[in-house]
Amino acid sequence: MDILKVENLTKIYGSNDTKVVALDHLHLTIPEGQFVSVMGPSGSGKSTFLHMLGGVDIPTEGKVWIDQTDIAALNETKMAIFRRRNIGLIYQAFHLVPTLTVEKNIMLPMLLDGRKPDREEFQRLVELLGLSNRLQHFPDELSGGQKQRTAIGRALLCHPAVILADEPTGNLDQENTKSIITLLKQANQEYRQTIVMITHDEEIAQAADRMIQIEDGRIVSDEVTAL
Repeated sequence: MDILKVENLTKIYGSNDTKVVALDHLHLTIPEGQFVSVMGPSGSGKSTFLHMLGGVDIPTEGKVWIDQTDIAALNETKMAIFRRRNIGLIYQAFHLVPTLTVEKNIMLPMLLDGRKPDREEFQRLVELLGLSNRLQHFPDELSGGQKQRTAIGRALLCHPAVILADEPTGNLDQENTKSIITLLKQANQEYRQTIVMITHDEEIAQAADRMIQIEDGRIVSDEVTAL
């Protein structure tokens, strides 16, 4: 089943002499459980593409479906609820709440939704993340790798339809980069979690099942990198 579908996706900023076509009529489908990397030079449109998939920005033209929902048709309130339940977001800058513990940061989307996670499932997840002994620590007491693991846990706990990762290793050293990519691959394989990851690093991109290259707002290559 295709969990994500993009049809004629276009984003234009400005007009006339200041017109910039950030995305130019993109068509794409991603099946459930696939790990996809998206590459492209600065200004290619890859970050705009991720913003469209996350419902952070509205297309000028075209559609985005996630789990058979046309997200562009949702109003702001419904989009916020849909994003919380169906889209896991992982950022380069972590975006943890500094006044919350690791445990509460991981649980945050569910707490905002008025739900409580299954404790056994939560425990399995934090063990996978290697955070069992850090649950009562605050973000400023964590290393960069531990912060990103916390952000990944927050994205995974709700079993979202898709995880969108924006340069998730951009602020990490080589050792932590390898660890985080290994963790994302584990999440993809063990949870059958669909992942779309933006990266500028081809070696990191090759870790995914499929690699898409965007240039000038268009998909210029789309290839399977692993079976």
